[in-house]
Amino acid sequence: MINFGPRPLRTASPMNPAKVSITVSRDGRVLEHKVVQKTGEPILDKEIVKLVRRIDPLPAPPADVPDDKLTFVLPLAWTIQ
Repeated sequence: MINFGPRPLRTASPMNPAKVSITVSRDGRVLEHKVVQKTGEPILDKEIVKLVRRIDPLPAPPADVPDDKLTFVLPLAWTIQ
């Protein structure tokens, strides 16, 4: 078996969950984000920012949603296997 990643993350146990607040525009672009709960693992906490960049843009909200922008909290969980 080949293990990648730093030694402390090479366990097959769940990590502490993280939460990120994301604000999106009417067309689905991520306008801002803020980590509201960190995992406690610096490597995974840095990955949150990369993850937000990869999901941008999100699908546009439904037309019947009246707001110009939407803010929601996205829970994130990792399991290292």
